[in-house]
Amino acid sequence: MFNILKSFIVFMFLIAPTYVFASAGGELDWAGLYWRIAMFTLFVIILVFAIGKKISGMTASRRDSIVNALHRAEIGLDEANIRLEEHRIKMNKLDSELGELSKNAKDAAKIEMDNLLAEAGKQIEFMREKSKATMDNEVLKAITDIRKGIVLESIDKAEVLLKKEIKADKNRKIDMNYIKNIGN
Repeated sequence: MFNILKSFIVFMFLIAPTYVFASAGGELDWAGLYWRIAMFTLFVIILVFAIGKKISGMTASRRDSIVNALHRAEIGLDEANIRLEEHRIKMNKLDSELGELSKNAKDAAKIEMDNLLAEAGKQIEFMREKSKATMDNEVLKAITDIRKGIVLESIDKAEVLLKKEIKADKNRKIDMNYIKNIGN
């Protein structure tokens, strides 16, 4: 507060001659100048004593609130840095867990794929053997059907031949019986 008062007094001594010169109509009135400076200084001293403590209290209060705010901000910054470090640690942990989960998922997928391929191979082999067995059965059935057809064809031809043979033989017997009967 004393620095403000001292600065004000120096300022007034520097500006006062210009003010006095302008108010005296161009002449310097030194007695009036000193009288005005004394009055103004007394006014400033009264003002400083009357509201100086109030202004000083306000500035001290403001300074204290700024200091407290800065202190709280520093504490907040420290807390934020601590939280930031905790989050970095958590993120690193999560990154490592994610990497591990990804590796486990890839391993599980590879095992599952190998199992599926093995199962598919077994299914293919089973279907191949079933197809081969079905084809063998179909071939045997076809051979049997062909043999049966050949046998039936042979029987039909034999029947036709036998009918011709029997008919010819029967006709001979009838003719022979007739010839025998003619003579009788």
